[in-house]
Amino acid sequence: MADLLNEPGQLIRARVEGALAAEEINLNTEHGRSRAQQLIEQVLRDYDAEALTGPATDLSASERDRIARALRDDLVGFGAIADRMLADPLAQEWMVNAPPRVFRDNEERIERVPDLVFSDEPNDV
Repeated sequence: MADLLNEPGQLIRARVEGALAAEEINLNTEHGRSRAQQLIEQVLRDYDAEALTGPATDLSASERDRIARALRDDLVGFGAIADRMLADPLAQEWMVNAPPRVFRDNEERIERVPDLVFSDEPNDV
């Protein structure tokens, strides 16, 4: 676990999740989602300050944006996989038979989507 927390994204995620848990934030409410976004920005600002004065790795602007976007997608949005599914204009229906077996009904036929794979983690969607 300590090795994972050496990665900036994992460390920032752990801090955000810890803050959400400490405040008992309900992500199913508008207030909870708003507070989650505030905490993401706060934790990123704190991390940036640590990078200036201490051992934390400095983040590029693109890396900071990637981490913030991933956290927002996972905690506040539907998640990257669900967002992709919802953005597909041809899909009439999605079927998930197993984590690596996802199918899309585009009204003309049902086709397997091999590049869309869920992990076994329940919060991937």
